[in-house]
Amino acid sequence: MKQMKGITVALLMGLLLVGGCATLGPVYQRVATIPEGTGLVYIYRPSSFVGGGVAYDVKVGETVVTTLHNGGYYPYFTEGPHVYHIRLSQSIRTVLESDMSSIEGYDGSKANVLLKLLYILAGSVPYKPNISLLGKRTGLHANTVVKYLHYLERARILSFLWAPNKGMSLLQKPDKVYLDNSNLAYAIRGPEVNIGSIRELFFHNQVKQVATLIYTPTADFLVDEKYLVEIGGPGKSVSKDKDMYVVRDGIDHGAEKVIPLWLFGFLY
Repeated sequence: MKQMKGITVALLMGLLLVGGCATLGPVYQRVATIPEGTGLVYIYRPSSFVGGGVAYDVKVGETVVTTLHNGGYYPYFTEGPHVYHIRLSQSIRTVLESDMSSIEGYDGSKANVLLKLLYILAGSVPYKPNISLLGKRTGLHANTVVKYLHYLERARILSFLWAPNKGMSLLQKPDKVYLDNSNLAYAIRGPEVNIGSIRELFFHNQVKQVATLIYTPTADFLVDEKYLVEIGGPGKSVSKDKDMYVVRDGIDHGAEKVIPLWLFGFLY
C-alpha cells in the first residue's frame, strides 16, 4: 500500500513538472513577409517551470502590444524614422486645416499656402524675414504674411527671435524666424535641410526653455542679455570678443569659451 502511494505521488509530481514546463504560448513560425519601411523584432519568452503559469504584458510606451505566456513569442514590427516624419507631416497639415481654425481671422482654406510658406522657411538658414519676397512667392499680401507668421508661432510650428525692446504685435515683423524644432524641418524638407539651420534651431529650441534669447546683429544669439553665442560645426573659430562663446557641433569635449552643442540637449 505504501508502495502504491509512493507511485501515485511520483506520478502527480511528474505531471506538475510537465505541466509547469509546458509551452502555453504560440509555436514559433517565421514571418514570411516584412512590410516595407518596418523592422521586425521577435520577442521570445523561454519556457520555464518557475513562474510558468504567469503571463506578462509587453508594452510599447503605455500600450500593451501582446501578452507573453510560458514559452511564447511575438513578432513585433517597428516603424522606420521616415514613417515618423510622414506622420508628423500629416499632423502639420491637420493643424493648418483644422486646429488653427479656432484662431480669429484665420482662413483654413489657405492651408496649402501656409505649407508653401513653411517649405520656404524650412529651406532657409535661420530666416531674417523678407516679407515682400515671401508675399511674392506665396501670393499673399505683406500684412497677411506677417499675420500668418504669428498664427504659426501661436500653433508652435514657428518660433521667433526678437531684438530688445521691440514690440511683438500681430503686425510686427520678427527679427528671426525658426521652425519650432528640428523634427519639423526634416518632416517638411526631408534631406534638403541646411545643417547650419538645424544647429541654430536646436540651440534655440533647447535654451529658450531656461533662458531669454535675444536677437543681436553681432552674434547668432544674445543669452540673458549677457552672453554672446555663435553656433557652428567642429571647425568654428573662436572670437577674440571676451563675451563671445562658441557652440560647436561634432565635438565631444569643450574648452575655454567652446561648448559642445549636444550638451544643450540636457537642459530640459
